[in-house]
Amino acid sequence: MSKKLNRVLSLILAVVFGVAMVLGATGCGAKQDAKTADAPKAEAAASDNKSEVKKEEVKPVEIVFSEFDDPNVFKEDWWKEWLSGFEKANPNIRIKRIHNNDNDIRTNWQNQVAAGQGPDVTFAPHDSIGLFATAGTALELDNFFSQDFYSQLDKNALDAYKFKGKIYGIPYRLGNAVMLIYNKKLVPEAPKTMDELIAKAKELTNAPKQYGLVYDMVEPYFIMGYLGGYGGKVLDDDGKITLDTDAMKKMTQLVYDFKYTHKITPKEANSDVANNLFKEGKAAFTICGPWLFKQLDDAKIEYGLAPIPKLADGDMPRPYSGAKVMILNPGLAKNKAKAEAVKKFVEYCNGAEQQLKMAKMVSEIPTNLKALEDPYVKDDPKVKALSEQLKYAVPQPNVPEMRAIWDALKSKVALVMAGKLKPEEAPKVFQSEAEKLAKNLGKK
Repeated sequence: MSKKLNRVLSLILAVVFGVAMVLGATGCGAKQDAKTADAPKAEAAASDNKSEVKKEEVKPVEIVFSEFDDPNVFKEDWWKEWLSGFEKANPNIRIKRIHNNDNDIRTNWQNQVAAGQGPDVTFAPHDSIGLFATAGTALELDNFFSQDFYSQLDKNALDAYKFKGKIYGIPYRLGNAVMLIYNKKLVPEAPKTMDELIAKAKELTNAPKQYGLVYDMVEPYFIMGYLGGYGGKVLDDDGKITLDTDAMKKMTQLVYDFKYTHKITPKEANSDVANNLFKEGKAAFTICGPWLFKQLDDAKIEYGLAPIPKLADGDMPRPYSGAKVMILNPGLAKNKAKAEAVKKFVEYCNGAEQQLKMAKMVSEIPTNLKALEDPYVKDDPKVKALSEQLKYAVPQPNVPEMRAIWDALKSKVALVMAGKLKPEEAPKVFQSEAEKLAKNLGKK
């Protein structure tokens, strides 16, 4: 091949090779540009996927709690305001409140929680603790909350409401005791003795327009102070039921005489009837607790407060004192997310500000140490009067047998007040019924 031809072929090959190189580079660049252009879309898609995951992760947790406070005092708007701070601070936790009356709060919780359901928290009387703990329907709380949380609460209150040395309920209000309340327009000064009260009540009774004494004649809680005043107790030091006693006979005779001998009470009255009669100015005396104060203030009744007066053949009556406690559902142990939400809720409820707001509604005493330093606790005249009654009060036992005792007394005292059971025969009947009901609780 001639040199000329070789030079031509070399030139052609060089051109072809150059074109190929250019095209190859252009193709790679186009591919790279395409990848670069698609990158933001891919990142956006990935971001969207992450957002979807986040949305699933922050799904709201619902906490359900039950309470038994008087709806005439703790109205719907009050609860909304009291809970508003928590809901604002915890937008991913929703709160649902269920109101029960004081009889149903225990039964509903016990039945529902035993079935693996029920609210997450209940605001209950402290004597529920023993019943629930024994039945396995209360979560042990010693290690549920931090020690920092417990250090904010009054240690004496915490210790007083333990069951078998363990914490099953957080006391948040103290002072659940009945006392003497009198209408100052009818009675300028409180009587010093029960005989004085009865004499004044007889003088002021003009049934059915006005009564000397009104009280809840259905629930035995309102008369138990007389048993203590006569030196009696419902349980002995070994925890055995002791209703068949001389002290119980005297207590039963006293309330029987209020109605049938002295004729100073209505024929019958539950809390609503008794409270309304007093609020309407149709009664001189009532035996009730601090939960009534707000209603009396709203009704503009001028009233005085005093300890229930000394019994003629006994001592100062010794009504039961108690606390309101927060008890938690054992099911929380299996639900970490809800358990954490409940911790936040209970800690919020027991902060100084929230405890004070609640205590002030019923002139009771908070357990938060900071709240206890508030002038309200030290200076409020109603709290001072309640504190005076509490000097004579005794803590209500929180053992399961109390449920049997209350139910026995409620049903059988009703027979006494209906004139179907003689006071002197009643204690033996009380004892038998309470023992029978205690066996049904699995107790002897």
